[in-house]
Amino acid sequence: MAWTLRDLEALYTQQPDDYFTFPANGTFSDLYNFKGASDYRVRLQAARNIAVKRGHFRADEFDSKYAAYIKGKEEAPQKSKVSIIQDDYKPLNIVSAFNLNSHEYKKPDYIVDGILYPGLTIFAGPPKYGKSFLSLDLACSVSTGSSFLGRLTKQGDVLYLDLEGTEWRTNERLNQLGYKLCPDRLFHTYGADTVDKNLLRQLTEQIKANHELKLMIIDTLARIKGNIRRGENGYSAEYRFLFPLHELALKNSIAVVGVTHTRKGNGILVDDPMEMIIGSQAQYGTADSGWVLTGKREESVKVLHCAGRDYEQIDLALDFAGGKWIPQGTIEEMEQQRAAAKYNTDPAVKTIIHLVQSSGGRWSGTMQDLFNEIAMFTGDYPAPDATRLAAHIKPYTPILKKENGIITLIPANYRKINGKSRKEYTFRQAGFHD
Repeated sequence: MAWTLRDLEALYTQQPDDYFTFPANGTFSDLYNFKGASDYRVRLQAARNIAVKRGHFRADEFDSKYAAYIKGKEEAPQKSKVSIIQDDYKPLNIVSAFNLNSHEYKKPDYIVDGILYPGLTIFAGPPKYGKSFLSLDLACSVSTGSSFLGRLTKQGDVLYLDLEGTEWRTNERLNQLGYKLCPDRLFHTYGADTVDKNLLRQLTEQIKANHELKLMIIDTLARIKGNIRRGENGYSAEYRFLFPLHELALKNSIAVVGVTHTRKGNGILVDDPMEMIIGSQAQYGTADSGWVLTGKREESVKVLHCAGRDYEQIDLALDFAGGKWIPQGTIEEMEQQRAAAKYNTDPAVKTIIHLVQSSGGRWSGTMQDLFNEIAMFTGDYPAPDATRLAAHIKPYTPILKKENGIITLIPANYRKINGKSRKEYTFRQAGFHD
């Protein structure tokens, strides 16, 4: 609070100054802030007189104390925002495209062939779907160097942050998975700090102490997230929590798998399974890859959708039996197996063979055209409508080629035919020429 004209009037007119006290309402800092002002000397004299009158200082003591304050103030190092930024400054590391192209880079080794590499992976599924069983099986497989879901693994030490489990439950699940003797390269912890506290320090200490560490599993991510800051939106908070884990994984060439949930009501397949991850835009966007477990709760067979920056998406059919996930092959392989069993009796297959043979070796038409032809030729409907007929036919196309020599040509885009946009499929006998 600065001295006012009223304070000065109190000094020179000898009016009561009980409305003004020093230093509660007037301090050395206030005086210093007026240094250089035209009425600075008047304010200084007023402050000295009031302080002496109140008994706070003697006149000579006031002057020495204030002089010491000024000296300390002017000699103290001044820190500006600019200097803080400069202290943390790091130049950009620029690499030319020519140098990148001329250098031979080695692709990082897999942790699980085709579906898990160094980096951050988000593993999501509905609650109580067996995610923890699959995570523990992954941990055991990598720590022993045995196959996981029928795929090769690179053996290494594994740290499992089982933040919702207990030692008793872990022991029970290891027995269910068939590990009577626990893997000696698998390590568990049942408590950890959050990202905005000491988690990164805790994990870094483990990495430094164990150079053979290849995999960390955090079950679940919700347990290590910190608090959302005031004014921070959900996307920014998720990114702030996950990006340090992403950096830690890539810097140390390890895989970090974070277990989380999918959105409510999403136990069935959607167009893009990765959209089912809770907080998906930030979580999957920050991660290097994603695993999503889908399927109907009442059915034992589920689908594990795996997609990443460095590998093509693959959908694995898994059967959950006795606490262990048993691979059934890819979804495409299962569809082809089912198609092979029904090939000779399927109305769509019968109709396609009939159309190609009766048309001199080639037939073209839209899915609606084919849907109508099937109904007329067999009196049956293999799909509810023409839109879903293409998906029904897809697993039969390699069998049509193998068994009957019929090649399927699938159009990439719509084209104008007789003034209408149409997407025509072509079925032709091998060796047929227009």
